[in-house]
Amino acid sequence: MKTGIELISEERQRQIEIDGYSAQHDSQHNASELIYAAIAYVESAKVGVNCSEIGNTDEHEIMRRKTEMGRYYPFGWSFKPSTDIRDLVKAGALIAAAIDRLQME
Repeated sequence: MKTGIELISEERQRQIEIDGYSAQHDSQHNASELIYAAIAYVESAKVGVNCSEIGNTDEHEIMRRKTEMGRYYPFGWSFKPSTDIRDLVKAGALIAAAIDRLQME
């Protein structure tokens, strides 16, 4: 099983290589946009974990509540909640991108 940091690193690499979200691309965005995107995925994972902890297994209700966390997502970006671990991995990769973006200033 891969560690959290390995999963996050792989996701960041995927974002760069497949989605084209390189440092050059990220420089077109404010660091705060990347942070808000990360927050949306953290909040989505929090919803899923909270539901699991209280025994709520209604997948449709959980996904509806996860999707609501898109309110934190930057306008015009595509928010795609998934499993709790996947959401946390995406959040971690977005945080890494925000750190890189801040270091470019």
